[in-house]
Amino acid sequence: MPNPPKPRALDFGCGNSKLTDDRYSVIGVDAHPGKDVDVLCDFDQTQKLPFPDDDFAFVHMSHILEHVAEPRLLLLEAFRVAQAGTSILVRVPHQSNRWAYELNHRRFFNYFSLDCMTHEGGKSAETQRCFQFKRREIKITPRFVKEQSWFRNTRDRFIERFANRYPARYEAGVCGFFPAYEIIFELTVLK
Repeated sequence: MPNPPKPRALDFGCGNSKLTDDRYSVIGVDAHPGKDVDVLCDFDQTQKLPFPDDDFAFVHMSHILEHVAEPRLLLLEAFRVAQAGTSILVRVPHQSNRWAYELNHRRFFNYFSLDCMTHEGGKSAETQRCFQFKRREIKITPRFVKEQSWFRNTRDRFIERFANRYPARYEAGVCGFFPAYEIIFELTVLK
């Protein structure tokens, strides 16, 4: 008996390092050619992903929203191509991160930036509520940094716990003294 086909996953903005996950058949999408790019798509020009509705069981967007002119439109497109109940994992640099201010970054993000897209968010009638937060997390230390001094590891863990427990206080000023590296949003698609 042949194995059933794997569900499809979309890695938008994959560059040269497409998501590897044995549970999915991963399609890498980027605006620029690369070794892991399966489909070329310049979202700023097309404002449409070249896939049918309800096509993907998982969507991954790592450090791409800050590069597009209209992040809200990209999230709405991710909603369109994702199946109901799908997780969309979004990573963006935190606004306090010095790398957030690179010249090719168009937007800045904090803990509350995606609230308008969720049921937990604002009350604007014009904004569609397509998602529910499954997780959102401020990360102080980049995931690729392994070894630091005992003091810095302890300090960063403490600040990270504080930032995620009291995000409004962290965003209101603490982030200026102890900047974060990135924010991870995991959204569940509501259809």
